[in-house]
Amino acid sequence: QAEALNKIDGERPEIVIGIEVPSEVLIERLSRRWICPSCQAIYDLTVQPAKGQGQCDVCQGKLVQRPDDDPVVIRERIKVYAEQTAKLKDYYLRKRSYRPVDGRGTIEEIFQRIVHVVDEALGKGEIRRVET
Repeated sequence: QAEALNKIDGERPEIVIGIEVPSEVLIERLSRRWICPSCQAIYDLTVQPAKGQGQCDVCQGKLVQRPDDDPVVIRERIKVYAEQTAKLKDYYLRKRSYRPVDGRGTIEEIFQRIVHVVDEALGKGEIRRVET
């Protein structure tokens, strides 16, 4: 897909942001995730716990952990992801389009890192700003 996109418009400036998080951090984050099967509300046992013990704040449904949020399954998911995306990351590294962003911290901290990377690339003229 990346090569096909390049054939469509190989002259367009581009930036590819890779939000990078160590595997152990991902495993810890995902294994804390619980959901409500009724309303799909998502809770994090540490960052955003439900107010009631194992009960959804929205609809009072019983919270469950998805089977794919088990640490063993998460490790396999990470392995498959790495295998499937390594070539794509390498492709954009060779094109000097890839920008890693540290994915640890709060959503706001990560967002600010992304903004900084994009602003830096815009300032260097590497990507163009689209006016609306």
